[in-house]
Amino acid sequence: IFNGPRINGNPTVVLHAQTTSPATQTFAILVPIERRRGQFGYRATIEPPPILGGRGTITHVSAQIGRRFKVDDKPRSYVSARCSDGILQTHGRFEFEDGTVIDGSVEKFCRVAP
Repeated sequence: IFNGPRINGNPTVVLHAQTTSPATQTFAILVPIERRRGQFGYRATIEPPPILGGRGTITHVSAQIGRRFKVDDKPRSYVSARCSDGILQTHGRFEFEDGTVIDGSVEKFCRVAP
């Protein structure tokens, strides 16, 4: 994941993705990040490009975001979250070409760092 250019005043990231079978293909996918009202505050929408000329399918997705840095001597990460109520909440919605929709939330107990 890399910082991308601002679009309509909103930040973006560039995802680097690669297929390995049956052929190697590399992608740079621009992902807009929109500020939203409500529980989560931001939404990132990923539109995967055609794979192998439209004949390929995505069978697995994984991501690790581990970059750490300091701003004004305070530790930061590319992804930030708050734990004000003791529960970290995330939500995802996945829409597939055949009309299938997977929509759900995950909640995990958390605690404020000392």
